[in-house]
Amino acid sequence: MISFDLIAKNYDTSVSDGRFSYLDVINLIDPFVISEPSMISDLASGTGNMAAALNERWPSAHILCQEPSSEMIKVLKKKHNDFQVEQKSLEETDICNQNIVTVTFNSINYLSPDVLLQVFQKIRTGLSHNGIF
Repeated sequence: MISFDLIAKNYDTSVSDGRFSYLDVINLIDPFVISEPSMISDLASGTGNMAAALNERWPSAHILCQEPSSEMIKVLKKKHNDFQVEQKSLEETDICNQNIVTVTFNSINYLSPDVLLQVFQKIRTGLSHNGIF
């Protein structure tokens, strides 16, 4: 996570700016939401932009951000001090009873196939009945 530590302070203005539409993700998820979510996890949260979009759409939900980079977490906490933030990699995730789980950008592409399978299994077991990934 050293590379993400190095870019954390400029991530929002130089790396992610205009690269990705968080609203597009919300619009893809929304039709599948059966009832108002109470627990949402954003894994590999970065500086919290996806989590903020999820929070804007579902403001009553508890937002959990898990991010491995300590510098990204510093920025995330400064921007969104109302989210629960944990320093964890995708491999370390231990979500439970989540209604919605997101992993934005291509974080999962950096995992080897065997680790990817383990991460998907953890996400599957961490989703509530009718949960969305």
